[in-house]
Amino acid sequence: MDYSLFDTLLDAVLVIDEQRKILYCNEAVSTLSGIPLKRIKKTTLCYEIFEFEDVDLFCMPNGTWGKDHASPYRELHFKTPATDKTSRVLVTIQPDPHEKNRWILYLRDMTLEEALQKKYRSELGKKEEVIVDLKKAQAELEDYSKNLEKKVEQRTAELHDANQILNAMLNSLGQGFLVFRKDGMCIPIYSKACEVILETNPALKYIWEILKIPAAEIESFKIWVTTLFQEPIPFKDLAELGSVTFPHSKNKYITLEYYPMRSAAEHSIRNKAGKVEGVVLVSSDKSQEHKAQMDAEREKAYANMVTKLVKSKDQFLLFVKESRVLFQKAYQMLQTQPEHLQDGNVKNCNIDVEFILRFLHTLKGTSAYFSMEVLKNLAHEYEDEYSNLPDLSTVELKKQAPLLEKRIQELGKVFEGFLKENQNLIGTALQDGERRIEISEMDLKIFCKKLSQLPPPFQNLKTEYIEQFIQEPIQKYFEHFEDVAFQVASKLGKQIKPFIFSGGGLRVVGEYYSEVFNSLIHAFRNAVDHGIEMPEDRIDLGKDAAGLIEISFKKLVKGGSTLDSTKDSTNWIEILIKDDGGGIDPKIIREKLKGKIPAIESENDSTVIQHIFDSGFSTQETVNDISGRGIGMGAILHAAKALGGTAFVNSTVGKGSILSIVIPEIHA
Repeated sequence: MDYSLFDTLLDAVLVIDEQRKILYCNEAVSTLSGIPLKRIKKTTLCYEIFEFEDVDLFCMPNGTWGKDHASPYRELHFKTPATDKTSRVLVTIQPDPHEKNRWILYLRDMTLEEALQKKYRSELGKKEEVIVDLKKAQAELEDYSKNLEKKVEQRTAELHDANQILNAMLNSLGQGFLVFRKDGMCIPIYSKACEVILETNPALKYIWEILKIPAAEIESFKIWVTTLFQEPIPFKDLAELGSVTFPHSKNKYITLEYYPMRSAAEHSIRNKAGKVEGVVLVSSDKSQEHKAQMDAEREKAYANMVTKLVKSKDQFLLFVKESRVLFQKAYQMLQTQPEHLQDGNVKNCNIDVEFILRFLHTLKGTSAYFSMEVLKNLAHEYEDEYSNLPDLSTVELKKQAPLLEKRIQELGKVFEGFLKENQNLIGTALQDGERRIEISEMDLKIFCKKLSQLPPPFQNLKTEYIEQFIQEPIQKYFEHFEDVAFQVASKLGKQIKPFIFSGGGLRVVGEYYSEVFNSLIHAFRNAVDHGIEMPEDRIDLGKDAAGLIEISFKKLVKGGSTLDSTKDSTNWIEILIKDDGGGIDPKIIREKLKGKIPAIESENDSTVIQHIFDSGFSTQETVNDISGRGIGMGAILHAAKALGGTAFVNSTVGKGSILSIVIPEIHA
């Protein structure tokens, strides 16, 4: 049975067998027990992480309660050996209805609920004290009802005291309270905290002035205020449409909440609580909470970055080296533009627009994978800003060169700043730009022994040295793409299986293929985004809910590829990336290119499909941060051709697609 449906539950869930071995547990178990999830999965017995006061529980060594029949929830105390902490939980055990000799254990932590109940009881007690005081005041008023003048005088004094008490209570809460009417005017009653939190005295001012609503949005805000009092839909739903934060001048994080003040006398069938007569605005300074949340998110992003850098360090170093080359190429291109115009055109304007866009797109995609958030966001921003470069005239393009150069320089500063900031994490390889290969001492000794035994003239020395110390299995450069695919699938709500590799032991000098390998990030992102269907659609089509991506590597002898067999290279390397998704429909491509390519109707399906490599072409209707710009596939073909190779796609609608990259084998 697939227990992943329990992954997102807040309750702790464990699946155990008859020996109480843990077969599955979700993240909530780690939180409740104080033990990391990976460590729990290595733990064999349930009672090693939880000790319950009721030893008859089936999850305990000799317990039987819950073994044969689903048990009702019981509130029990338990102890976690890892933290030596005792807490209360609701527990139920039930046999797995789908698997024999398996039981499902549900644990609901009651510690937080107990704390909240104590808090609420305390607050309720305070309110009850106020109610008792009010009842006493009412009794006193009745006692003095015969003497109206005295009663009024005494009542006035009591109201004055009550107002002082209420104001003191209101101001002690540290929140801003004010009330505005249907016309948006605020009444003179408010808490002093408003003057600090909302930076103004709100008395007899309009609510849109107090909240600093922009002039262009005031009319819409007035309509919203009017709608609040008319209440055509529930007040809670309407309130969520208003401003939820306040633009504080000192960048404090101020939240806004709205509550109705209703008439107690008027009732209607629609609104039994009465009409809205006023709206209470509660403003709260949540700067500390917001800062803590942002810090937690930054720490999580940093942890992801560290994990990916450690896991894919060689790929990161290749990315750094290639990026520095591309940055330098961009600088030289933009700094050497001619200054003279003739007949409205620039002579020798050599800005390679497609190179600039490919560079930004690849920089964004790879930095996103390595959680370089600032660089990714900046590259995405500039990619949007310059998406119209191909449409500019030569003169306009020339005018854009200085600003474009500045943008590239800003990206370069962020890029190098990241490397400097994380130099201790990345290591010394960044200083000389060389990748590091780990080899065992035994390998060195064996190789040294071989060298000593070789007779002159050592013809095979260079070849053996390269194979032993320079070349690496080609699969090593593709393994991190599995994380890329899973990352995209998670974002899109899709499912994929682990990659299947074949021929991954083929050894290559990776740095010669760095541009090709880096560009292939687009192939895997596209395979998930464009190719793999949603799980429910795949099931309807008779497929497994999770898609499959297969990567194979093969060396082709001269003449064995689709390229001209007269090429100088002796051998070729063929890389196949196959998915079992929906495939590419040539009809859709023909429709999108109709009128742009005159001969599109006469081209066969295979030729039509190759237009996915055209710059600016995409089958996506909208652009997002994953795909849709029509740059990624072109980057792959461009990188392959730069080495004298090529790339092409074979696809069958409903069955999937195969991307073939054929590149020459390059020797050191």
